[in-house]
Amino acid sequence: MRKTYKFVLMLFAIVYALNVSAQVSLEINVKNANNEQLVGSEISVTAGDSTISFAIMSNPNYTMKLPSAGSYEISVAHLGYAPFNLNKYFSKDSTLSVVLEPCAVDLEGVVVQGKGPRKITATGEVFHLSQKAKKSGDPFRALSEIPLLNVDIINQKVTTNAGDPLLVLVDGHLQNSGISPIDPKFIENVEISEVVSARYLKMGVKKIINIRLKKNRPLYAYTDIRTRHDIPLREGFGGANFEFGKKKFAVSGSVFYNYLHKDKSDFEREEQSPSVSRILKGEKIDGKHGWESSVMAKWVPNNADYFSFAIKTLAQNSSISRNLEGQYIKNQSFQLNSDFQNRDKTDGVLGGIYHEHTFKNESVLTTFFQYNYCISKINETLNENFNNTHQETNYGEKTARNQYTLSVDFDTQEKSFGDINIGNELEYTLDKNKDVLAIPPVSVDVTRWSNYTYLGYTNSWKKLFYMASIGLEHLGVKVLEHTHTCWRPRISTSFSLQLPRRQSLRLAYNLDNSLPSSDMLFTFDNTLNPMLHLEGNPYLIPEQKHSLSLYYNKDFKNVRATIYALHKQEVNIIEPYIYSNGQIQIQSYKNNGTYKESRIGASTRYGGKDLTLFLAASHEWKNFNGQGVKTSVGINGYVRWDFGNFFIYSRLGWKNRDYTPISTIKYENPIEAHIQIAWQATKQVYVSVGLPYFWGKKSQITTIDQSVYKSWQRDCFRSMSLRPWILISWTLRKNAKEAIPNKMPDL
Repeated sequence: MRKTYKFVLMLFAIVYALNVSAQVSLEINVKNANNEQLVGSEISVTAGDSTISFAIMSNPNYTMKLPSAGSYEISVAHLGYAPFNLNKYFSKDSTLSVVLEPCAVDLEGVVVQGKGPRKITATGEVFHLSQKAKKSGDPFRALSEIPLLNVDIINQKVTTNAGDPLLVLVDGHLQNSGISPIDPKFIENVEISEVVSARYLKMGVKKIINIRLKKNRPLYAYTDIRTRHDIPLREGFGGANFEFGKKKFAVSGSVFYNYLHKDKSDFEREEQSPSVSRILKGEKIDGKHGWESSVMAKWVPNNADYFSFAIKTLAQNSSISRNLEGQYIKNQSFQLNSDFQNRDKTDGVLGGIYHEHTFKNESVLTTFFQYNYCISKINETLNENFNNTHQETNYGEKTARNQYTLSVDFDTQEKSFGDINIGNELEYTLDKNKDVLAIPPVSVDVTRWSNYTYLGYTNSWKKLFYMASIGLEHLGVKVLEHTHTCWRPRISTSFSLQLPRRQSLRLAYNLDNSLPSSDMLFTFDNTLNPMLHLEGNPYLIPEQKHSLSLYYNKDFKNVRATIYALHKQEVNIIEPYIYSNGQIQIQSYKNNGTYKESRIGASTRYGGKDLTLFLAASHEWKNFNGQGVKTSVGINGYVRWDFGNFFIYSRLGWKNRDYTPISTIKYENPIEAHIQIAWQATKQVYVSVGLPYFWGKKSQITTIDQSVYKSWQRDCFRSMSLRPWILISWTLRKNAKEAIPNKMPDL
């Protein structure tokens, strides 16, 4: 009996030891925005539907025992502060630091919100929307309060303040048209990445907006019908976005028709070769019309898996008509009449299958397959009459693209050791180009393939946040019988330092590589200009691009000031150049040494209750291979003023000139001058009128000064200038059941 008693005691001791060893110790400390310790906070811990622990903190540091490793939801509440919620996997003893933000108090429509701490990340910043933004019902209006963004609410366009496009992510995943359907009341926070990892460098992405949504949010049935038209008719569109579904399955999509009708611009050109000169003046008319549509199905069979199936179609017809009169000078002057016609028909289909699996420790594995098919048919005719002679030249081109992409990505998500991201992408592209009017027809196939592997790491140390990622790509290009392969690296690093008094400093370096586009590789002439032919070069190799930037930010009460310096250097750059082949001048491309660009700039943004102002200025130096330094200056800004159910929004941008390796572009007036006034007639209806360009007639002058070819060209965009538009939109969001977030990559 005594032996049995000892055995039972020993068994209980072993079970207790195993149970204690399986437990996870979690220490929680709670502070406010001023870094002051908070006592008396309520803490609850749940796992699934069960409450594991509930306590009121009697001191700033509270330690609890979690029964075992696993996923737990931590909730912290304190009087006068917004609640904190976190769902995380804990595998070992951990410390959790919680910073509570002051609550927003609504006093008869006047929102008063305390300033929460800015959260700096290795690549950007994280912002929490105010209660006023979340209650707006419009995701674009809500995002407009973020100081790094320039948001055109009516046209549903989001860029950085500098005008850079953004890749939209939702909950950290690639997203197809992800902003419009989101109800802002479900937005947890928004992260803006001004530096991207090697994974996104391959995609050509430079900036990212990541919208994180609350868990367990309800799904709303979403419908958005909108139409916009110039007066008189020139450019416009009409269509709808939609989304509906249940807990396990949902369908979303869009269909839009767009058109451009008789977009007229004035055209003047003087060009000269060693033996011939031409002086022409006339009118250019652009037109297009087409349909764009997309549909996506989302399926969530269980809590760990997510599937998306998407297809997007495009059918577009465009035309260019140019009628010119002038002189043809060769020893003597002749009257010259020129008529140019271009017709382009493009059809395309994009399809994608996406799968995401979330492991128990919250690591995520994603797989994405994409297929892209596009076919384009171009027909051009040039009729010229001079010296009682009629000359007609025709050109016909048919291009078809087949592209396949398969990518696999694994992300540990944020852990105690940091965040590790590793993945691989395979891509194969076949472009078939055929000159259908040549006798015999000329065909050129361009095959491109790549295998890209990348690895990234993100972590922090005290007030220093850092990211380092590297990728290695094996590139291949085959044009006719010429095949070129090479290995090319990509590197992205970023160091962000959070300084006292709402200041931050960010240093970033990027190394990128890019293949030449297919049209740079085709070997036959694809233009009807009798004085300047255009041909590709099948022997081009990838460009190598280096970028180093330093940004300093300082936040005041309602003002953010930024100073930055940027330096770029490109090796083996692909430059256009002009050479002479007998009596014909030919523009082609070549890898020609280095290109250097330096820029310094400053900006300031004021965000008040009803008024937002932004102003930026920059000075730029460009140095092309073998040429002197060329400088330019630019100023841009925007303003939005809200009053009642109305708001006015305007953008203005000016730059004196810009450069390419062979040309100089001089802007005779601002490059951007847009204004609109919007009226929110009801919660669902917007009516807006605006001018796409209000600063007179927009015009620019392009000059080329080469030894074998010189030209001067002036373009005046007559139709788009001083022509108003009207937009009407109706949006319905209706709460229903649990939402399925969009995670399909942008097609």
